[in-house]
This record gives sequence, C-alpha cells and structure tokens, in this order.
Amino acid sequence: MDSDAYARAKAGGPHEGLLRTYRDKPASLINKAIGSLVRKIAIHEQKIANPDAFLRPYVDERERRHLIDSKWPTEILIFRAEIEVLQGLLGEREHG
Repeated sequence: MDSDAYARAKAGGPHEGLLRTYRDKPASLINKAIGSLVRKIAIHEQKIANPDAFLRPYVDERERRHLIDSKWPTEILIFRAEIEVLQGLLGEREHG
C-alpha cells in the first residue's frame, strides 16, 4: 500500500516528521496511533454535527462558523492523511 500521503511523506513532504517518528516503532504502537486518530476524527465529526455540545455559549457566531466550516474539517483531513501515512508504513513493512 503506497498511498499518496505516504509517498509524499517518504519524499520529505507533509507528515515526514510523523513517518520519521514511527519508522522504528513496533506495529502495535502504530496501530494504537491509528486508533487514536480514528477516534479524533469521530469526535470532530460529532463537533461539526452538534457544535452546541462542545462549544461554550459565549463563543461568537463568526468563531463558531470558522470551527464548523474550516478548522474541524481541515483537522479531519490532516488526521486522515496521518492515518494513510501510518498505514503506508505498516503496508511497506508487510509487503516490502
């Protein structure tokens, strides 16, 4: 499995530091990190679907819109790319 995010990280692009950090870690730790990222995605999706459950009442509408429309969706994309990088690392170990 050689995902685009993994290929870019291997080439020194985004998430190269993540790849370097996990390169020599055991598969169990990499899988744990993947699980953590999956949970973060789920929480962010919940935040987007029901922001009132996560935001204090005094957060102004402009900040609220920014979180819902930009910040949380962008972070989800980052988490997904990080998962791809870690899965690519595991795949390369398995398949050489």
